[in-house]
Formats: sequence, C-alpha cells, structure tokens
Amino acid sequence: RRAMATLDVSQLSPFVSISSDRLAASYKGGGLHAADVGIIQATDEALYFEVTLLCREEEGQGDAAESCGVSIGFAARRLAHLHDAHSHSYQWRARDGKVMGGPAAGDLRTGLHASTPARGREYGPTFGPGDTVGCGLDVSQHTIYFTKNGVVIGSAFQGVPCSDEHTPLLPTAGLHAPGERVRLNFGGSPFAFDLEAYRAARDEQLESQLDAIKVPQHALRQMVVQYLLREGYAASASALETDTRGMPAAGATSTAPVRDERQALSTLCGGGVDLAHLQATAEERASLRSALTSGRPEVAVAHLEQRLTSGHRHPGLVHAKSLVFLELVRKRRTLEAIVYAKEHLTPFLEDGLGEAATAPAHPEPHLPNAGGRDEEATKRRRRAFSGAYVTAAMTEQPSGLAPSPSDSPELPCALPTILGILAHEEPADSPLAFLLSPRYAHSVADLANEAALELGDGDEAVPKPPALGVLVRQLQATSQLALELGE
Repeated sequence: RRAMATLDVSQLSPFVSISSDRLAASYKGGGLHAADVGIIQATDEALYFEVTLLCREEEGQGDAAESCGVSIGFAARRLAHLHDAHSHSYQWRARDGKVMGGPAAGDLRTGLHASTPARGREYGPTFGPGDTVGCGLDVSQHTIYFTKNGVVIGSAFQGVPCSDEHTPLLPTAGLHAPGERVRLNFGGSPFAFDLEAYRAARDEQLESQLDAIKVPQHALRQMVVQYLLREGYAASASALETDTRGMPAAGATSTAPVRDERQALSTLCGGGVDLAHLQATAEERASLRSALTSGRPEVAVAHLEQRLTSGHRHPGLVHAKSLVFLELVRKRRTLEAIVYAKEHLTPFLEDGLGEAATAPAHPEPHLPNAGGRDEEATKRRRRAFSGAYVTAAMTEQPSGLAPSPSDSPELPCALPTILGILAHEEPADSPLAFLLSPRYAHSVADLANEAALELGDGDEAVPKPPALGVLVRQLQATSQLALELGE
C-alpha cells in the first residue's frame, strides 16, 4: 500500500522551506516579481486536499487577504508558472478570489486547452490567514472545485483532462508574500469539508439524472442485436428477433423528441454502420467461432487464408494458427506441434510479428490515487471510472479483447509465450495451462471474428465495438474495483 502524500522535496523551490513532517511550508522570497513564486507540490496524487493559511512569521507584514500571495489547486509536475497553459495548471488565488491557469471549459475529445489570462477569471471569495481552503478533482465529471472553511464554492474548471497518464495532476500551492506559512492536509487528519457528504450528494444527483433517462425498448433490443451480430452469434440474434417480434418497432412513432432520441441511440448503438452488413456475414463468422471453440482451428485457418490478400497478416490469423499448435500440444502430439510451429509460426517471429500478434490493448487512462491505495487498485480505477477508457473503446478498432478487470492472462499472448509451452513436460499442469482452456479458445475466436469483419467484401466500414460490450466491460471493471475496496 502506498503512503499518504506529503510535500515533494526532490524539486524544492529556492523560495520555500519545508517542515520536517513535510506537511507545512513557509515563503522565504521577497515577493518582488512573478519569477520568485514559491511553488510546492505533493509527492503523489490525491482527489482532494486542504491548505490552512497560518499567520505571518513576523508582525507588521499584514494578514489581510488583499496582501496574501497564496494560490492553491492542481498542476502538472515540475511546472514553471502556476498560470502556464502548457503546464495544465488550475489555481484559485487568495488576494482576489480569481481562478487562473486552465480554461473555463476544456475539450475532452482533443485535449486542447486555451489558457485563462494571467490576470485570472472571476470565481469566488478571497481568503487569507486563518482560513482553510480545499481543492477537489471530480473525475466522474472532469471538473475541479474549491472549498473555503468547510463550504463548497462550486465548480471552477470543466473539461479537465484528469485521465491523462502523461501529465498527472498533483496538489499544488504557490506562496508569494514575505513570511507566508501554510499547512497541508492530504487526508491524514479530518478535513474541514465534509467530503463524504459531498460525494454522496453528487452520486444521488447523478442517479437522479440517470433515472430520468428513458430508454425505449427498441433501443435496448437494437443494442443487444448489434452486439450479437457483430460478435458472430447469428442464431441468438435470430432467436431474439423472433421472441421480441411483438415489441414496438423502431418507427412506431413519429414525434420529434422520440426521433431525436432514436437518432442519438442509433449513433451510440450502431455507430452509423448498417446492421444488414453484420447480418450478411454473421453466419460465416458464427462458423468460424464454432470451429475455433470446438477443437477444429485448422478449419478456421483455412477460411481466413482464403480471404486474406497476399502478404496480409492479421493477428486473428496468427492466433488461429497458434490454436492449431496448441490443439496438437493438448493431444500430446508433440512432434507434430513442433513441425507445425516451425512451418507456420516461426515466420511471424522472424518478421518481427511475434509481439504485434498480441491482441491490441486500449490505452490505460490515468486516474489520481486517492488515499494510499496500491498501484494495482489505481489501474482498476483508471479502467472503471475514466471517461477516456470508454471513448477509446468506442472510437478505435479494438479486437474485442480490451484488458479485462482481472488482468486475466487468458487473452491472446505473444508467440514466444505460446511456444514456451513446449518447455513443460506436462503442459496441462504448467503455468501456461490456461492456453489449453476453452476460455482461451474463445478469446482467440473473438480476435478471428475481428479479422473476418476487417476482411469483409466491399467498402463497408468495420463496425465499431458494440455499445453493449463496452458497457459490460465498464460494469465489470467497476464491480471489480468495488470488491477490492470492500464497497
């Protein structure tokens, strides 16, 4: 488990001194120009922290908010200026209550941010010595908010790229008036702000908003049918159509609000791809899946090779061939397995495709640590709560094999790992025994299904990942996180 965050002394500003417990700082500069700001940052990420402004070290220096040089917020590591647009800085300034650095509204799709001018933007009240101010990062809403003496001021920045793994946002404060002293709280002692009550109220509000969304039955049916057809479950899709034949059709009503809603749902569920294209290839892909999961991978290999253009090597074909090899190993036909691997698999290694043949993985979005949880839990949170994960899954061309919430090894592995099963005298009892399991065969079938879609006839676009599949993965990741945290 990771320790609670403290102030980072590895990149200490020359204008500040840090206390022995690394939770308090004092300003030693003259406050004469913008370049002598004393910047302090936390060693680790946190979703909420508080700063208590203490009285000045010397009398006569003034304790009024107007003369206070403190600012607090979040910023990227090793920033040069608190209001630098390129440093992803989001700060609330004491002397005038303005916010500065980040934009009023960011663009999550592109990640572009236009900087708020250095003079700041109107936001909230001033604060000074004797006040305790806090700053929170709401990753579910991509916003940053501030509090003063236990009362929330409100959202200050929207569209914050809190899922950017390369520029993590750290608790940050700036001091710029002689003799200023502050003490920070990263959760080691009770906050002045009731964070749990705030989160509970926010969750209740989100649930209320979700409850107000009415999804028509035909939209749910469309989601399920699109998922079944895209994954090659033609018989199940046909059975569903038969069982739901009495449900209202998608065009049963013509009111404008419903049309608009249906258009939005159609974009989400189908991504603009004609379901007829999925239907036309569903039977073929169902046969491909059946061959791979019933011990006949050579049939699937032959089919894919017929569809491939000269020199085209898709991960689906590579792993279908690896399944032929594994089937020979499972049947203890070791010599045949060695001969097959040498003829059909080692060429991929020689061409440098051994690693590339693994299932494409979606990028793991970054999410701040909250209260000393370990690295693995942080990874879970990234997948469970970061909007960037869903965005990537919906817009890229994945294999249908995005990282599972349990980080199961039973996803298509690199070829060197697969070939390594020959090193074990009893493969079925070895650490690589999962390669011989039906579950692994199903994961290869998912990848082969993607290959069949990409190798389809005509100019049809490869259908986007099914909305239902993305939602299920999101639910699995969230459930796994809840189990780990005991919630």
